[in-house]
Amino acid sequence: MWGHAAVLALVLAGFLPFIGSSGQFSADEGAAIAQARQLERGDGWTVPDSFPQADPDGSAFPYELSTRGGDRYATFAKHPVYPVLLAAADRVLGNGGMLLLSIGGNVAAATISALLARRLDPRLAVPALWVTGFGSPLFFDSYTVIAHTIGAALAGVAVMCAVRAIERPRRMWSWLIVAAIAAGTVLRTEMLLFALGLSIALVVAGRARAMSWLSVAPVVGAITGSLLDRVLLRIAVPGPQSTTAWLEQPSGGFIGDRLRALKITWLLPAYDVELTSALLVGAIVSGAISIWLARARPSERDGVRVFAFVCGAAAVAWLLLDGDLVPGLLSALPIVVIGAVAWDRRPLPPPSAFLLVTFAVFSLAVLATQYASGGSGEWGGRYFAIGIPVLVPVVLLPTVRVWHALDRPTAMLAISSFVVVSLALTATAAVTLRRYRHDVDVLVSAIDTTARAHPNLDGGAPVVLTTNGSAARFAYTVVEHTRWLTVSKDRLAEYRDRLRSLGVESITFVTTDKDDLRVIQDAYRDDGETHPVPGWIVASLHLR
Repeated sequence: MWGHAAVLALVLAGFLPFIGSSGQFSADEGAAIAQARQLERGDGWTVPDSFPQADPDGSAFPYELSTRGGDRYATFAKHPVYPVLLAAADRVLGNGGMLLLSIGGNVAAATISALLARRLDPRLAVPALWVTGFGSPLFFDSYTVIAHTIGAALAGVAVMCAVRAIERPRRMWSWLIVAAIAAGTVLRTEMLLFALGLSIALVVAGRARAMSWLSVAPVVGAITGSLLDRVLLRIAVPGPQSTTAWLEQPSGGFIGDRLRALKITWLLPAYDVELTSALLVGAIVSGAISIWLARARPSERDGVRVFAFVCGAAAVAWLLLDGDLVPGLLSALPIVVIGAVAWDRRPLPPPSAFLLVTFAVFSLAVLATQYASGGSGEWGGRYFAIGIPVLVPVVLLPTVRVWHALDRPTAMLAISSFVVVSLALTATAAVTLRRYRHDVDVLVSAIDTTARAHPNLDGGAPVVLTTNGSAARFAYTVVEHTRWLTVSKDRLAEYRDRLRSLGVESITFVTTDKDDLRVIQDAYRDDGETHPVPGWIVASLHLR
């Protein structure tokens, strides 16, 4: 198993040159990287508003969801430990170093998953390692700077310590649970929900007494980590604090938001469901039918083989037709569907129920609290990512049981079809990451070029105005040398008029909504616009 873990690390690192280390996939990455770069330069945690004359109330600070303390702002301070880690990695290896932190977290998470799987069945260790590290959404998260993989590794450590505490009670295990959960909480907010799931599982399926030290250890860890986060935040951003607005938060009421988030983060095979995404669904459904036939009607070997072949063929077709983002967990991690179909009600080894209850309670808590849009751009419901190392061993076990019950040729075809689906998902994830990173590079270059080409006569830095909250996070390198304003759509006319009254001649306007450009054109003429990537407009505007 340890040899496989080393190979996994090399394989993941080998994908880095193809995917690239410039650009980014998520806007959240830009906020974390911008804060890390600021720390690495020695500029401290906070900066002033770049254009206070045009933004007297400070509501148009470039980065949405920043922490404000007085008249200064911290771009990413809600989990101060993470930017510090990123700054250290950046100092040594630059962007690649920050991504290597995520890759290392995935290798650790996959290894923990393998150790948990080995307690269910020694034959599961190596498959669990590769499914978790290479065939799950954690592969995608390995190339994003958002700490999901590190959080997954720490969640896995906490569960492993809990399993050991159930088998051989020692107070040391409880303290290690506290430490692992606390460390995870200072990196990822959803660790608070995972701690709740772990505590409930210890009582329900782990034979721990309610309110015993073992059962409350995860909650103690979560409280400790949360308090530490708050103390560090106070140090980083002193004074009365507030958070800048999120410009594009959809809302359809509590129930509507929960259902919308469930659909996105668990069910959708793509954000725009079409023929291509139907092929992925067909591949997973065919694989599930193949496994169901193998479990319920093992004599139907021809049926098993036919559906296994269809499964692999559909997956290859989806890959060749350029599949895109896969937001739903059931589509991005098909072993969950296959494992559920393979379950034959035979008793599972003792830790299985404990692992399953932990993930189930955690998932319900995430569904009850996540944003209506889910993770707003993700691969497999990113807020569930830290629970993947716990889930994979449980769903892998019944699948492996079915495969071992088949004759060798049929079993090999069924296994091969699953491997083909997993490889298609992994390859598409890599291509998608590469494409998104390239598109962000192109977008940022267009904004930078336009801003530099149109200085203002007042001698100040170029002015950039946007109604898209992600723009500054993508273009954090441009924000540093411009007077950047991020405004809500309903206040766009107000800021337009204020810029005109200040005599600002030139504006670089960045938007994803053509109607916003029309509002600006009431006072500024459009001297040319570009569409560097689909859906984005970068316009050069001059005072009429």
